[in-house]
Amino acid sequence: MQLLHAIGIADAPDREEFITDVLAADWACYAAPEDKVDEPRLRAVINAFPDGFRLYLKGNKPVGYTGWYPIARAIFDRLHDAPQTLTHRGQIMPLPGLSRGGDYLYLFNYSIIPALHKTPESKAMIQDFARVVRVAPHRGLAAVTVSPDGARVAEKFGMTRRGEMTHDGAPEDVYALRLY
Repeated sequence: MQLLHAIGIADAPDREEFITDVLAADWACYAAPEDKVDEPRLRAVINAFPDGFRLYLKGNKPVGYTGWYPIARAIFDRLHDAPQTLTHRGQIMPLPGLSRGGDYLYLFNYSIIPALHKTPESKAMIQDFARVVRVAPHRGLAAVTVSPDGARVAEKFGMTRRGEMTHDGAPEDVYALRLY
């Protein structure tokens, strides 16, 4: 079995190709149109905070990706305390950089194609993501989940379900953990 290979934007030969491959991975991971990221939003988020994204390849094929970015406290507070006031994931925009003292982090995505669910590859991807997030200084974590698998991963990060938001009219669960 060929293991996954992870690359960040700094390791990618071309930024546009990296973004296109992340988009391909996202669309291969989700069946429902409302669960898939839209290209303009993905481009905006990666361009705003590229260091938080890793693409996972099996051979040369994109099979999954992870992404996180820092968010303003006001956005985190809405996710944590009033998720029902959010009507689109696009309202959760990144800060341009990570402050030394730590920020609130939004776990934008952690997904792998369905054929690799519950495999050593998916476990390795989540462990890699956890290592990356753990070393980033942060005051709290938040995530929006669209599946039971996503909810389980959010709980492994210590987050609890805070309520529900909508995205393009579809309900989605919001998880968060406030450290301080």
